Amino acid sequence: MKAISECFSENILAWKIFGIWFGNNPNKYYKYYSFIFLNLTLTIFNLLLTINLFYTYNQIENLLHEVIYIFTEITVVAKVCMVLFWRKKIILAFAILDSEEFEGIDKISKEIIENDVLKYKNIMKFYIVFCNLSYCLAILPGFVDYLLGNNSEFPISRYNFLSYEIKKQFYIYLYLYQSFCIYGHMVYNVSIDTLITGFIHLTINQLKVLKYKLKRLNLKHFDVIVRYQAIVQEITSVTLFIIFGMGSAIICVTLCGFHLVSSTDVNSLLFIFTYLIAMVLIIFVPSWLGTQLMHESQELVSAAYSSDWMNSSKEFKSSLIIFMERTKTPMCVVGMKMFLLSLNTFITIMKTAYSLFTLISRFRNMT
Repeated sequence: MKAISECFSENILAWKIFGIWFGNNPNKYYKYYSFIFLNLTLTIFNLLLTINLFYTYNQIENLLHEVIYIFTEITVVAKVCMVLFWRKKIILAFAILDSEEFEGIDKISKEIIENDVLKYKNIMKFYIVFCNLSYCLAILPGFVDYLLGNNSEFPISRYNFLSYEIKKQFYIYLYLYQSFCIYGHMVYNVSIDTLITGFIHLTINQLKVLKYKLKRLNLKHFDVIVRYQAIVQEITSVTLFIIFGMGSAIICVTLCGFHLVSSTDVNSLLFIFTYLIAMVLIIFVPSWLGTQLMHESQELVSAAYSSDWMNSSKEFKSSLIIFMERTKTPMCVVGMKMFLLSLNTFITIMKTAYSLFTLISRFRNMT
């Protein structure tokens, strides 16, 4: 059976290409590459995006477009910082995934692991295709208009702080710059979102294997899972807080886009629709997995009780009692010790987003 951490090989490859993964032994030339790449595509890009926001405050239709990307960029920066600052912890999590304790002990446990890894890979492929579709809907229409000689805007930010003459003179360069930068940011989003969901998904997977092992009187696996889950919690806590904290605002602003965009502008409507679905999925998938994690950990008590403990030694019975007491508190993922990753949190975010959207709509109708 392949190492479990190999399911994240595509994530690591993407991080290496886009300058945020140094590995175990950072190369000094890669450090230079990473510094230049991140400053050109992340720091300068976001600086220009922020400057443009101050030149767009009195243009409601254009402001909405800018605000969507500002909110999104906040989450992108948080995700990039997570990989950069928690690199050693991520490597440690990979090492635990590949440890002997996380390997299947027989055919059935190996099948449980392989099926869940395959499920994760299929979800990741779907998410990659969907996000690339959303990217194409945002980038290609403007480029086609340019090739046809029609008037077209930049795909992301309109750069209102530049004069019309400068924008016209350097249009193709600025267009390609924005397109390349936002593609890199999309890759950050996809690769890091799938890392977070993959970590949680594999925790659930190991709890399933542990339930099977419990029936065969094996308790050591639980301590390794607890250690792994603690590392995942430490890595993702702040990033999840920012993602979920910005969730309501991003979804609310995107909903407002349907009101402000003309019904004849099919390209913009399609982009906003796919973007909205992507944002909802970013919040829904971790929330669903968080609920599954709590559910699977709660079932460990009944799995332990179903084991052949009556015919076991006194020492094992004592260990089993301690184990059952520990598992009475379900495993969970918490964002900055403020909210649980669960479907209830997802519903709260969606309700908040819709309430904000309704409030803004009523305010616009009054004015």
